[in-house]
Amino acid sequence: QEQKSNVFEERADLSKPLSQRLKYTNIDFSKICIPSNLLRKYIGYSRKYCQPKLTREAAEVLQNFYLDLREKHKTVDSTPITTRQLESLIRLSVARAKVDLRESVTEQDAYDVIEIMKESLYQTFEDEKGNIDFRRGATGISAAKKTKSFTKVLQQEYRTSGTQIFSIQDLKGFYEKYLGSEGFSDVVESLNYQ
Repeated sequence: QEQKSNVFEERADLSKPLSQRLKYTNIDFSKICIPSNLLRKYIGYSRKYCQPKLTREAAEVLQNFYLDLREKHKTVDSTPITTRQLESLIRLSVARAKVDLRESVTEQDAYDVIEIMKESLYQTFEDEKGNIDFRRGATGISAAKKTKSFTKVLQQEYRTSGTQIFSIQDLKGFYEKYLGSEGFSDVVESLNYQ
């Protein structure tokens, strides 16, 4: 019983970021896990009876994050931040409030969702300079990094073969050999604009 209260008190400490609050250490989960049938009922109840409304404070937090993200990442060659991201932030915030069976989405819910969104975006799209680069594919390698790597490949091929002129087939072959099959045309296009 004492272990249970300590776990829930730790999770309730809102001064810590969400990632810290979700970490459990040295806990016997068999003593604190919710039985699956009770969890199903809880989720069903939440879906049916809990319809949290976005508070002005939470909306402001989400709006500021969205506008900041949009401002920082509007470049010609990157994927734009659209209202879809804002809508997903709102849906996640509402879901976060539903978990606690609350009638309204709090500012803390908004901050928790922003933390989740940042982690997701940064793990997938952050480049070596700390900027978000939406041109990254499933590989997680930014277009800028691929371009730089491809330039090094071309320099290496130049030193090996002694020629400075390569056909498109040569370029594509080098690219596929060292960097994979996706993104070749984007890299060549970015090289043309340098």
